[in-house]
Amino acid sequence: MPVEREIFRDNDIRGIYPEQLDEGVMYRLALVLSDIYQPKSVSVGRDMRLSGPWLSRALIDGFVRAGVKVFDLGMITTPMNYFAAKELKVDLACIVSSSHNPKEYNGLIIAKDKGRATEKSDLEQLAKGMMGEVHLKEKVKGKVVSKQIMNRWMDHVFSLVNPRAIRPMKVVFDAGNSVAGIELVEALNRLPQIKAVKMFFEPDGSFPNHLPNPLLSATLKGLSKRVREEKADCGFSYDGDADRVIMVDEKGRVVEGSLMTAYLAKYLLEHRKYTTRPKMLYTSVMSQIVPKKISEYGGTPLLAPVGHSLIKAMMRKNRAMFAGEHSGHFYFKENNYNDSALVGTLILLTAISSDERPVSKQVEEFRIYEKAEEMSVKVDDRDRFIEMVLQVIASDQSSLGKPKQIRRTDGITVEYGDFWFNLRPSGTEPVVRFNIEAYEVGKLERRRGQVLSMLKKLGGHV
Repeated sequence: MPVEREIFRDNDIRGIYPEQLDEGVMYRLALVLSDIYQPKSVSVGRDMRLSGPWLSRALIDGFVRAGVKVFDLGMITTPMNYFAAKELKVDLACIVSSSHNPKEYNGLIIAKDKGRATEKSDLEQLAKGMMGEVHLKEKVKGKVVSKQIMNRWMDHVFSLVNPRAIRPMKVVFDAGNSVAGIELVEALNRLPQIKAVKMFFEPDGSFPNHLPNPLLSATLKGLSKRVREEKADCGFSYDGDADRVIMVDEKGRVVEGSLMTAYLAKYLLEHRKYTTRPKMLYTSVMSQIVPKKISEYGGTPLLAPVGHSLIKAMMRKNRAMFAGEHSGHFYFKENNYNDSALVGTLILLTAISSDERPVSKQVEEFRIYEKAEEMSVKVDDRDRFIEMVLQVIASDQSSLGKPKQIRRTDGITVEYGDFWFNLRPSGTEPVVRFNIEAYEVGKLERRRGQVLSMLKKLGGHV
């Protein structure tokens, strides 16, 4: 089938099966990857999606045809995929996954040598290769070796925390029928002090209960209700490939990604010894409570662009020890600068255990600003629309007043004395993402209404 350019995203490959991404495309991807990187060995895993067995088989067959040794890892998580790249010393580590996308999607996430993420330039080169001819020399066919890495992954994860520091508590875990369940089962076997209430642990790519996307209020509604019913200490919700997690407190109230980042930063800075002010990364769409608390507790906040490959690269360059995103990605230097929902969960449980107060009281100090949920605004031309907004603000034609500062990281961030807002173009849809936060309680709705009114006048559809 013809290969569509749009399946190549900034960080990975995603498309609808089988209309955009089928076994033939996956087989060819293996050939092109072999042509570009000349790997001697690769690993291949998959998540729980229904098309995963067929697509991963096609990928393996392509690598074998190219003379590559393949470690077949079976069903794994994306954090396990990055771990495998370094642990197995393979040249490429691939997982057939489409993260939190609906059930009809699938995709491919690739880690390079030593677990480094592929970047936009890598995907552009791969897309170009898929459109051209593949030049493969005649080689002896590669071979396939089945490999199980769960035990080694668990040993690594638990080397990053002290399980004895986690106190007895009751916790609700919603795996969303994703591969997060296979990790959680193994982890909970090592945490007998945790009374676990398990929701949807069975991997099922039809997602019979809800989409595995912890940013959706519909996803978190059931978890919040269960936490209250069980009188649990807290709850956790995971995404499709187990690299994101969002927490709710004992009242069932969501602790957003920004608050989780600030909370984790405080704990790490207070409980680990550093000779200098450690660097921690946050993004332009996160609450300003994050850089405020990083500085307050002795760290150095660094503004990073949105996107896991960009954040990982910036962490390595600056030797940063921690990074967080509003979406629930949490990155740790000790985890080879990679993100992991499980590592994040265990460190969160350790942080909760260090304080006798309930979770709602522990995170209360971070709820001083009002931030709205991210909104998508449909536009005809994303970049042109953002430039039009800048022109209106610069000419003082809006009702917002004169801004204190305008930053051009991830679209535009416009700061005023009592609030800020960010507009950034989506990399996959004809929309711009709109985030806004007010520094004073009671001002969010008025300021949000003013900005939305301006966006509508410029042709944005909310």
